[in-house]
Amino acid sequence: MENITLEAATLMNKLSSKIIDTYKKAGSNLEPGNYTVKEVVCVDGSVCRGEPTKTTPAFRMDSYYKALVLKYASMQEDPEAWLRSIMDIDGALGATVQLGSDVVINSIDADLVALHDQGVRLAKDKYQTVAKKVDRSGTTTAIGGLDAYEMAKQLEK
Repeated sequence: MENITLEAATLMNKLSSKIIDTYKKAGSNLEPGNYTVKEVVCVDGSVCRGEPTKTTPAFRMDSYYKALVLKYASMQEDPEAWLRSIMDIDGALGATVQLGSDVVINSIDADLVALHDQGVRLAKDKYQTVAKKVDRSGTTTAIGGLDAYEMAKQLEK
């Protein structure tokens, strides 16, 4: 770790990610196996880190669904029976998993689906106003290139 600065490591990470993406887009992927790599990699460029900011954490509807379903279940005459009826793997939840959520949603009246989607959008908007902001690192921009040389040729110099 002492042989490379944080700046150089960050630059290499950013630039190598771009190279990997290019390979993947061209259809090349690293197949399972062990690979011996004997290359000297030279990094040349600059890296810039923007100022840190505050951001709202990602909105996760699943945690709100859990709270909503449990609260609704607790208000039923027989909360346990009601919850079992929808969460049982041999019941509604199991059927939804078996069929796939898209198939189930496509079988439901479009107006009802639209009402649900509107509720999710409104919940997300509300979340943006009430959620505690968290620190986020500034954007890192990398400009430069990576060049690889065969180790044997590099050692000759």
